[in-house]
Amino acid sequence: MIEKWVEQGAAEGAPSDLPPPPEFVEGWQIGNPDLIVKAEKPYHLPASGTDQYWNFVFRTPVKETRWLKALEIRPGDKRLVHHANVLVDRTQSARSQESSPGAGFGGMEIKLESEAFDPDSHFLFWKPGTVPYTEPEGMALRLDAGTDLILNIHLQPSGKPEWIQPSLGLYFTDRPATIFSHACAIGK
Repeated sequence: MIEKWVEQGAAEGAPSDLPPPPEFVEGWQIGNPDLIVKAEKPYHLPASGTDQYWNFVFRTPVKETRWLKALEIRPGDKRLVHHANVLVDRTQSARSQESSPGAGFGGMEIKLESEAFDPDSHFLFWKPGTVPYTEPEGMALRLDAGTDLILNIHLQPSGKPEWIQPSLGLYFTDRPATIFSHACAIGK
């Protein structure tokens, strides 16, 4: 079908079938967060060299279990950031990779010590043009006291030294999750 469409000149479809373009506003895209956490220490991105991967450890200041319905990632200067991912670290194991508390650590591959599978959530990802997403009713991510959020950022040098100090906007709900995503595993 695609081959036939290309052979016929790849005509554009009806403009009325297009989804609305994303709307970007100044400030937080989905309103003021319930809690904003900022990286304790900035990362110094060198002027040149290969792409860099840096991990910021956010020690979330929740004292009891809370439920996240949305998370907005502010990775820093968007000119420098290719993409960013958030990982949930319930055991604080990533902290051991930091040279000092709040300093973060390098690397693209992150290994977290965990005996439980924590499914990924689609609102834990950012790339340029991403519009933050609020989970539908019944879906939320559990955030326990002592849980860290690890922001893994892929950075690209700009030709001059830069400082990156991201923040996360957390949006809570009082309703615990009642709907859970399913994960599949393929065995050998």
